[in-house]
Amino acid sequence: QGDLALKHSIRVPCFLACEGPGFDPQWRIFRNRLVDYVRQGFPPDEELFLAASHLGGRISQNDTALIIGRSRWMSRLRHEFTIDDHVAGFCLYGIAAALFVRA
Repeated sequence: QGDLALKHSIRVPCFLACEGPGFDPQWRIFRNRLVDYVRQGFPPDEELFLAASHLGGRISQNDTALIIGRSRWMSRLRHEFTIDDHVAGFCLYGIAAALFVRA
């Protein structure tokens, strides 16, 4: 995603990149490590697994937080709200990626 954005000067909204105000900076670090992980062909990586467990595990076990976060994220996607703070740091793609790493 980042490479595509640089090549084509596309601004990726904060709520899609999970960066910016309200987002845990660890999501950016995790995303960058995940890109390297994919480029390496998905080798076993205990540190990435632990990071995924820490980031994704906090919310993936909380149904209420998932429902509220998903609802806010979809509202932002539909432009019902125009500020990324509305999603309150809910990183849908990051959670999905963390669950993938843990699978």
